[in-house]
Amino acid sequence: MISQQKVILVHGYKTTPNGAWFPWLMGEVKKLAIFAVALDMPTPETPTQAEWVEEIARTVDRHKAGDVYLVGHSLGVAAILDYLQSPHAKPVRGAVLVAGRVHPSANLRTAGFYQNFDFDKIRSKSDGFVVIHAVDDDMVPYDDGVTLAHALGVELVTLPSGRHLTGSQGVFVLPPALEGLIKLGLTSERNSEDVY
Repeated sequence: MISQQKVILVHGYKTTPNGAWFPWLMGEVKKLAIFAVALDMPTPETPTQAEWVEEIARTVDRHKAGDVYLVGHSLGVAAILDYLQSPHAKPVRGAVLVAGRVHPSANLRTAGFYQNFDFDKIRSKSDGFVVIHAVDDDMVPYDDGVTLAHALGVELVTLPSGRHLTGSQGVFVLPPALEGLIKLGLTSERNSEDVY
């Protein structure tokens, strides 16, 4: 039976779909017999907001609306927010947003991702959100996580440590991301009679 649920992961600036905790999360989702894919975002060293939104839209469009869950890390969070407020956006079941920035940084290469988030529109395109941020994040201030959670009307999942939750910082497993997907409604599609 083909999975009716899909999990789409969006990595951050200067990273790859195989970095940090993405492979672990994809493996956990696949154990539930659910399709998961980590997008290879265009030109991660010199990202363009329009191209990243288009990549998310193209992938979501290939799947049945309402069965899609989005997971973003760092700049991938902003890309998901930009997608959800875009004219291309299809409704999704939920979004897990990890270590995301709300306010622009001094990095001019990513500034275009943070232009006027319309949180009313963003909330209208997803059944729910989970926002995760570490107190000691050394790349995106913890306050950005607080602001994002408040804007989306959810309680922030605060991690006591982990910094920016990257592979270079030794974070290769992130249980709160899987817990977030399950909280948003992701359920196993494995037949209870399956034995491996």
